[in-house]
Amino acid sequence: MQSLRDQLLKAGLVTEEQVSKVESQRRRPKKKKKPAAQAKPTKKEIAAQPLNRMVDTSDPARLEILQAVETHRVRGNTRGDVEFYFSLRDGRVRKLFVSQQISGGLASGRLAIVENGAPDAHIIVSSEAVAAIRAADAEAVRFFNAH
Repeated sequence: MQSLRDQLLKAGLVTEEQVSKVESQRRRPKKKKKPAAQAKPTKKEIAAQPLNRMVDTSDPARLEILQAVETHRVRGNTRGDVEFYFSLRDGRVRKLFVSQQISGGLASGRLAIVENGAPDAHIIVSSEAVAAIRAADAEAVRFFNAH
C-alpha cells in the first residue's frame, strides 16, 4: 500500500519540492508568540509598592514581620555613599550604601536593618518595629544598635 504522499506525487498533484517543504515545516517546532513587552517598573515605583507583593503570607510569623515592616519602614531614598556593614544569618557580611542621615540613625539605635520577608532581602525600619519582628522571628533583625 502506497502512502498518500506517494499517491499525490504519482498523480502529479504535488511536486517533490512541495512535499519536502511540508515535511520540513512539520519537523520544526512551532514558535509561541510572545506577549507584548511591558515596560519594567522603575526603582522608585518598586519602592512605593507594598512589600508583600510577591511573598508567601500563609506563614503567620512571616505575615507579622511583613506587617511590622510595612508599617515602620523608612520611606523615601535611603541610598547614599556611606558604607554600612551587617551580618546575614549564615555569618556572611553584607554591605549597604546608605545616606549619612540613615547611617546616623542606625548607629544611634533609631533605625534597624531587618529581613524583608526573605533572608536575602533587607530593608531599613524604625526601631519601633524591632520588638514585633523579633517576637515573630528573632533572626529577622539583622542590625539593631540597642544601647
